[in-house]
Amino acid sequence: MRPGSEEPLDDESFELDDAAVFDLIDLDEETERLRRLSLKSSWLLPLWGLLCALGISAIVNQAVEGGKTGALGALLLSLGVAAVILSARSAAGWRRRYLSAKTDGWRFARVTVKPDHGRVLNRLPIALHLVFDDGSETVLRPTTWTLRSCRRYRENPDAKVWVAGEGEDFVVLFTDGWVAPVPYAFPARPEFPSETTSREGRSEG
Repeated sequence: MRPGSEEPLDDESFELDDAAVFDLIDLDEETERLRRLSLKSSWLLPLWGLLCALGISAIVNQAVEGGKTGALGALLLSLGVAAVILSARSAAGWRRRYLSAKTDGWRFARVTVKPDHGRVLNRLPIALHLVFDDGSETVLRPTTWTLRSCRRYRENPDAKVWVAGEGEDFVVLFTDGWVAPVPYAFPARPEFPSETTSREGRSEG
């Protein structure tokens, strides 16, 4: 073949499959990312505090000056209090998971994400069925304070993941998330409060 006559390579030839992407995950960087997630939640607390202050001010304005801002103030205060609680729990939750991953490392596992069909009206949140290399298994549920989702993995059973934490503070690291193709940390808790996993066999990240 003459020089310069080669056909251009298709961009798809450079795409990595899920297994290759999984092997490229930098666990040290992902551990540090957990710390940054905690900090981001902490940084929002002053903003929500300001929202509470505005709500209180509006309520006081109606009580003292006879204005009509009481309903708006009550709404702002309610939203502010809820946001403060959510952000505080998020900051603390990510912080605990960061410390656990930093201290004990990550464990390799395979996960199957399943919707819960056991109930109709009071349906449980989505379930993460994990199987570790040593044969142990556990079922995790999303934490109550997260807005993150792993539902896209319902179509990818037995997916490779890294898992850190124990007790009430698990974090499952997927290959990518539903917004961007970067490693995606998902905070989870055991299906049963007493359920824990052994620290043995964790990969030092």
